[in-house]
Amino acid sequence: MARVICIANQKGGVGKTTTAGALATGLNLKGYKTLLIDTDPQADLSFSLGASRKGNTTKEMLEGTCTAQDAIQHTQGSDIIASKSELAGADKWLKGSYILKEALKPLKKKYDYIIIDTPRALAMLTINALTASDEVIITGTADAFVLNAIMELNDTIEETQAHTNPRLKIAGILLCKQDSNTNITKELENILRTQVERKLKTKVFNTVIRQGKHIREAQLLQQSLFEYAPSSNPAKDYMSFICEYLDTHQDKLF
Repeated sequence: MARVICIANQKGGVGKTTTAGALATGLNLKGYKTLLIDTDPQADLSFSLGASRKGNTTKEMLEGTCTAQDAIQHTQGSDIIASKSELAGADKWLKGSYILKEALKPLKKKYDYIIIDTPRALAMLTINALTASDEVIITGTADAFVLNAIMELNDTIEETQAHTNPRLKIAGILLCKQDSNTNITKELENILRTQVERKLKTKVFNTVIRQGKHIREAQLLQQSLFEYAPSSNPAKDYMSFICEYLDTHQDKLF
């Protein structure tokens, strides 16, 4: 059965979508079969993989006008169920927390990992993603406002655990877009690690994702970061993160 991972943070610019794409693609390179679900109406993840945002997408799947299987597109990086801008009005017609979970059930035997990219707002789309997931990976940057955003998201996660998904766990917090050459960034990172581990009893992954122009270039060219710039710092960091994640879950391939 697939492990379902939700990548979340309602604060923008913290590497959420980049992490979802890199995690799926990197796991594919390690021999796992992955599926991405884009639930963000901005559809940046869909664009970065070159997926079509017409026809059957996440919107149609959640409306029940197509099955999840019918919405799957095959790309070079990973299979994906793409998003579209019309998904922005989902709160008006998405009348339950279990719709995404039920839609994905038939696919769980076909994949090793299903990875859900979420929108910034802590609304029904995010609640559906959390309800459908086994784990949450929270992305963030070492700045003054990220801790507050993580605390707000944690409140939503606790509500989900209490009402719709008691098995949901936080896998950890991944720091992205880091400039490791500055002392202030290192100091902020240490403060954030201490605060998160003390207040949330949640680990921060040892791996830190360094910032780099190759991420933006690969996304613009609709290529995998590992294909476009495999020797770049972000590509190396994401692969190290994937190894750390797999080691934690004892999911190595032999």
